Amino acid sequence: MYGLMEDLLINVSLVITLIFLFMKARWGNRQEISSGHSAWIMDGVAGGLMGMLLMHFSIAVAQGTIADFRYLPVVLLILFVGRKSALISTVIIAIGRFFISVSLSSYIALIVSIFLYIGLLVIDQWKMDAKLMDKALMMIGYSSFLYTAVLINRVTDTSILYPLVILYWIISVAGGMFAVFFMNYVRTTEYLLRKYEIESTIDFLTGLKNVRKYNQIFNHYKKQSLASEDVLTVAMIDIDHFKKLNDRHGHAAGDFVLMEMAKIFEEILEKEAYVFRKGGEEFIALFPSTPFGRVITLMEQCRKRVEHYSFEVNDYNKAFSTISVGISQYPTTVSEINQLTEKADEKLYRAKEKGRNIIIY
Repeated sequence: MYGLMEDLLINVSLVITLIFLFMKARWGNRQEISSGHSAWIMDGVAGGLMGMLLMHFSIAVAQGTIADFRYLPVVLLILFVGRKSALISTVIIAIGRFFISVSLSSYIALIVSIFLYIGLLVIDQWKMDAKLMDKALMMIGYSSFLYTAVLINRVTDTSILYPLVILYWIISVAGGMFAVFFMNYVRTTEYLLRKYEIESTIDFLTGLKNVRKYNQIFNHYKKQSLASEDVLTVAMIDIDHFKKLNDRHGHAAGDFVLMEMAKIFEEILEKEAYVFRKGGEEFIALFPSTPFGRVITLMEQCRKRVEHYSFEVNDYNKAFSTISVGISQYPTTVSEINQLTEKADEKLYRAKEKGRNIIIY
């Protein structure tokens, strides 16, 4: 009795450990996965391998018959990832059972896997609007019922069968529900962490990357530029007379102008530069490997677009604005790459002194 309980608890503990490792790896590699197909295939394969590992640590309860919680990865995938991933996992687990032994129990396990997947789909559809833990309890109960039926059919020694079924249900339900809770907790925690990481590098008003992100990307391309002797260009952009615009039309209008400016810069520069909001009415454009003449042409397009753009700040008023720009390029105009931003800022100041609405480079 104690040995059975210990083995089943090891199985559940293994599930929890694998969930944690799976979620960490999944979030860590999510940005590197470009195809949606590859994402759910990888999730399904991971779930299948998890199920096979659970079978490896299973409990032999009769000739060719094992008890474990291989159904849990399938339940978790349906609840948190998707049906396609769960199907792949089910297929891998069903096939993997034959690697343990080819027997009547293997074929029964194959049939049970089919019923398991179909039944979980029905529950998922039927309880679509149910709370997560309610749906999970029903899925775990259904899965436990299927595997209990197999145990009753295959284990003839009642001295083993009765305590095994009782323990299996207790640990299956308790462990399964904890696995669902734990996966949801890890998923929520990882989501919030990534959300805060993203928000810490994004300007909330314009949606552009902020100065913190600029420093990260600039340092990346600085190293690349020094290693490859390639050019790197910084353009500092400032909205002319922005304070007067705010005073005349209000801060809400000023915010609208900032958002529209960001859209203009992104539309013109998106394929050739990173655009950041430095703060207030200042923006930065970072051009990796772009020829100096091309940078000037693009920034002139931005200047002209803004100059002729009508900012409809409300139903009755339109605002007009201009920008001043300072451009520096390493090594064309700046010999020290660490001074690139500073020199671009100095040229922006000169553009302001010369009357605004111009580009200094």
